[in-house]
Amino acid sequence: MPTEAYRNLLKVFGEGTVSDRTCRIFGTILVRKILVVDFDLSDKPRSGRPSLIDDDTVKIMLEEILSHRQDKKS
Repeated sequence: MPTEAYRNLLKVFGEGTVSDRTCRIFGTILVRKILVVDFDLSDKPRSGRPSLIDDDTVKIMLEEILSHRQDKKS
């Protein structure tokens, strides 16, 4: 499969765009990621700064923005 992808990339982009080895490595990594896909859609804890606003605040702000846009069109 990676070799076929490599040939297709050469057809589209020409020589020197990607090496066969790079294509094989990327293909292997991609296949591994696809096989380990987590389809759990629940919200998971994550690192980083927590959000300063909640979902309700975002919804209210979005509704206000959309209503102002509709007012300008009228």
